[in-house]
Amino acid sequence: MRTGQPDRLEYTALGDRMILLLGMRFALAAIVVAWSAWRPEVLGMTPAALGAIAVSYLALSAAGELARRRFVRRGLLVLSLTLLVDGVFLASAMYATGGTQSPIRFLIYLHLVAVSLLASYRTGLKIALWHSLLLFVVLYAQAAQLLPPVDVVPGRAIEFDRMPVLNVTSFWLFALATSVFSAMNERELRNRRIDLQSLVDISSRLDSVTDPVLQSRLLLDGLADRFGFERGLVLGATDGQAIVLAAKNLALFEGIDACLEGAATLAGLRRLYDDGSIRSDDRVVLVNTGAARGAAAPGTREPRVRTAAEAVERLELTRAS
Repeated sequence: MRTGQPDRLEYTALGDRMILLLGMRFALAAIVVAWSAWRPEVLGMTPAALGAIAVSYLALSAAGELARRRFVRRGLLVLSLTLLVDGVFLASAMYATGGTQSPIRFLIYLHLVAVSLLASYRTGLKIALWHSLLLFVVLYAQAAQLLPPVDVVPGRAIEFDRMPVLNVTSFWLFALATSVFSAMNERELRNRRIDLQSLVDISSRLDSVTDPVLQSRLLLDGLADRFGFERGLVLGATDGQAIVLAAKNLALFEGIDACLEGAATLAGLRRLYDDGSIRSDDRVVLVNTGAARGAAAPGTREPRVRTAAEAVERLELTRAS
């Protein structure tokens, strides 16, 4: 049951994203039709013809969405085909409204951003390449007199330095930047999800174990596996007297009025030193989380200790270090 739940969530998220893409397609068609109705004099075809293209485009988009829902296993293929249709429609709309100088060429930028964020950054790069190919196909079709010329002179070589091709092909760099940032964001979200799943798995294993030692081992193993730690250490102290003695140790020899939580680290260090886990030449960092003011920690006013033997006896150390 647990393995199936994430899959259902992913499918639901994919369906929501495809609905947003479908809404974007309707917005693209609406903008094209609105522009053709506002400036019919600059169109390379009649507004009725451009409107028919927009309606056909919306019909194909809606059919593609229905096919994606009907044939779930072919969803990726259907998505790819609908994105290719998007490119053809935008290339046709840009050609009909001025070619490379079309005022609605910004719709290609909008399409690239939507695809990169809603589909994937890899798909965004592929669609950027598709838009680039369609641009040159339209230009060479005009040069070969297959389409009425808008940007070129029929029969002559295409002079790219005399037309704002770079202004149009700049969407490739735009798509690349969007894809890079989208990939970084996607990677971060994936890592957070994996971290959360790791914590859930550790918690489920801890529920079935009552031994504190085994619980600490499970916790340490889970953190080491997730973050790739080669070694790890869990310090624990259950003897309240040991923590109090450690607090006295800090107060006498270091002048630190540590809280009991901070003194617990010294108590754990002392136990590890006694059993040989830590040597006298090891460098160890102890973290104190606060002062003893307001806590049930001993004060710093203790009898003066003159020798190491007196300190060992006073603090009840197992051996002198």
